[in-house]
Amino acid sequence: MPAATSAIDFLTLAETPPVPSVCVLFGDEPLLKRESLARLRKAVLTGDEGELSLTALDGKQADLRQVFDELATMSMFGGGKRMIVVHEADKFVTKHREALEDYCQKPRPASVLVLDVDSWPANTRLYKKIAENGLQINCNLPQNRFGDVEEDVVLKWLIARAKPASCKT
Repeated sequence: MPAATSAIDFLTLAETPPVPSVCVLFGDEPLLKRESLARLRKAVLTGDEGELSLTALDGKQADLRQVFDELATMSMFGGGKRMIVVHEADKFVTKHREALEDYCQKPRPASVLVLDVDSWPANTRLYKKIAENGLQINCNLPQNRFGDVEEDVVLKWLIARAKPASCKT
């Protein structure tokens, strides 16, 4: 898997690939983040009671012990997997970067940690560790080499997204 996947590329995949134990949603486009998270949730939290295995935390208030306790808790529903989402996790990641790097070395296979951040520099050890065996989804609008938004790519995705399921081929 590449270091970071474009959210539009991720959302247009025919099937969701197996979701690794650590995922990062980064960027500033809320719709792409919301859609990407929904696709991850659908892949991880299966069954009628799958949503009971979801824990959402505010990164401004969550502490490391709380997150690790949630990751260690076994799921009683949803096919045995748990998903812990840390929203607005920029300060959380900055504060606990070293512990998160250690966790990425040996993550819990029965849990998925999703970090929702605005900024995600590619020159950090955490980025590189997650690039090895995690999933990083770039939720910024696609840009060409001049920094302009690739409007045709966005428009094509929006049109495909707006089509009813019965019309998609």
